[in-house]
Amino acid sequence: MRKKGLVIPLIALASLLHITLQAGGRFELLSRTLLQGNTTAASFFDGGLIVASGAALAVASPCEAIPGYKLLPLGGEIRGLAVNGKYAYAAAWNSGLVTIDLSDPHNPAETNTVAINQPSTIVIDSNRLIVHVIRKGIYIFSLSDPANPKLTEKLRIDSGAASIDASDNIIAVFYNKKTILFNINKDGSAGQPSIIESPGSKGRGYINGNILFILCHNGITNMYDISGSGSPQKIADMPIEDISSISFADQEGIALTTAGKLIPFTYSGGKVKPGKTLKVDMTRTGTMPGIKIDF
Repeated sequence: MRKKGLVIPLIALASLLHITLQAGGRFELLSRTLLQGNTTAASFFDGGLIVASGAALAVASPCEAIPGYKLLPLGGEIRGLAVNGKYAYAAAWNSGLVTIDLSDPHNPAETNTVAINQPSTIVIDSNRLIVHVIRKGIYIFSLSDPANPKLTEKLRIDSGAASIDASDNIIAVFYNKKTILFNINKDGSAGQPSIIESPGSKGRGYINGNILFILCHNGITNMYDISGSGSPQKIADMPIEDISSISFADQEGIALTTAGKLIPFTYSGGKVKPGKTLKVDMTRTGTMPGIKIDF
């Protein structure tokens, strides 16, 4: 998302769902990184917060004064970010797949860089790191050694893929008019893909457990049950309209709408139950931009 996007509270709250969805609380973030470039991704890790801003990562502890953050330049615009334990993985457009050790948040250190031209979305699933590489396909890395991801598989896909996601050994590749699902075998190889024709798709979606979510141009989010061995089965659409993005924690989630609303929800058996809309305000303390969420 761009500088004024709400990706930070969305991911932050997804990490804190079991804590923050009680009434009477507040999440607040003030960050100079919002002034330095396009904020493309953010995530909490054990002991800190990491934000991708322009061509650098900002690493800080939310419990400390804002000036204490550490800025780590990566040599290229960061298009994707994923965190797994004490390690972060960034897709730097002109550099490749960069691994960062977060054991000491005050001194984040690069441990490995895999030279890849134009890496984009990154997701982690089943001890694998999955990277969408523009015009190349899907690269799958083993995280058996988290400090040094090892390339194990390349999947060739049709050009024009807009985004990817993965869950429970299934990789979803989203296009503007279709979605392709790959089942990953125990040996790391990919089985024969299945295709969902989705003419109204924005080319964006999510996969969480056995449910696939496809965001569409008409404001509706299509849902599919992909638990069976046959074709994915269409189920009821999301009762929340005009979703911009979703974050999940087990069978709970938070939807960010195009109007800037954050709506928590729970789901079971393909049925979604929306919760009370959270109040979100863009704020500024002096010259410091920030975001407040009341819940």
